[in-house]
Amino acid sequence: MTPLMVASMNPQLYDVAKTLIELGADVNSVTVGFYPGTPLHFAAKRGLEQMVKLLLLNGANALVMNANGQTALDLARVKGYSNVVRAIENHICLFSGWLQELYGPGLLLSRNVWLVILPCGSHRFTKPYSLELAIYYGAQVMNHSFPFNNQGPNVGPAAHTIIAEDPADLSETIPAATTGEKEKKDGVSSSCVICLDAPVEGAFIPCGHMAGCMSCLTEIKGKNSGCPVCRANIDQVIRLYAV
Repeated sequence: MTPLMVASMNPQLYDVAKTLIELGADVNSVTVGFYPGTPLHFAAKRGLEQMVKLLLLNGANALVMNANGQTALDLARVKGYSNVVRAIENHICLFSGWLQELYGPGLLLSRNVWLVILPCGSHRFTKPYSLELAIYYGAQVMNHSFPFNNQGPNVGPAAHTIIAEDPADLSETIPAATTGEKEKKDGVSSSCVICLDAPVEGAFIPCGHMAGCMSCLTEIKGKNSGCPVCRANIDQVIRLYAV
């Protein structure tokens, strides 16, 4: 283990790490054994944002994998260090921006998601072996919220990560967030068929289908869309009360 690796694990040794780099320390030196990785791995694993930025600004390669096949970004994601994830993604991302995702039966509803395209699987930034598409949902705020840039959302770790061996693969439809199979009672879903999260609270009139929560049902009626179950016209939405 090099002196820079030791310094990269301690936030109080930031100035020491900076001096070592100025004196020519190798920011991409790799160690194996019980503590595999580069100085960037050690800093990212401990959530040291300023140390990570120092290493990146001085040529640390964020695509290098340790003996366990993990990059510094992988370690930061596993630990939930959102600020470190942001720092690394901002440094290596090929593209980031908003995307409108359609979801629900008939794709009647939409929401904005923030996506980041990153190189991965290669030590070379210009010719990555594959691309990673990280998708973030605005409501998913973890330990630390952060903006990717002034227009970005406050989000936590990625909701989905898609690896594409061919950049053309990224043109495929992005999967909507899933919450797993919902519990059912007497053959009827206990959760909204639109957002798959909130409980069933209302029904459409005249068809009578108890399709979801009041928020989603009201939104569908406001768009003059038909019932997502039978496609019948909707005259009104009524709230249901359990007795």
